[in-house]
Amino acid sequence: MQKYNLDDVKRIFTEDHDEDQSLKNYLDDLLALDYIEDERAIGITKKITNQVPANLNDLSPSQVYVFRDYVMKPYYVESCKFCSMPIPWTEMISALEDGYCAHCRHILEKDE
Repeated sequence: MQKYNLDDVKRIFTEDHDEDQSLKNYLDDLLALDYIEDERAIGITKKITNQVPANLNDLSPSQVYVFRDYVMKPYYVESCKFCSMPIPWTEMISALEDGYCAHCRHILEKDE
């Protein structure tokens, strides 16, 4: 896993995805499916998802680091391991399983 600093985390979760609700929906899914186990990370994630659009701008640096360590590192796949394209939030849950975007997963399953 790549090491992300504070600015990287904020960029990934704000600037790159501030136009729609897909990040909020993804984080809501992580909460609903009980992926996140750390109580601090659960509270921080709920705080993020209660904002529209979801973002990290109102978090303290220590909250961002907890979010990075307990949500981003285990539950964020930056790019598809086949085509290297960024994984959209709408495909992230599936990408956690295999590291592929939906397009490449379809191609690979079709070839099997």
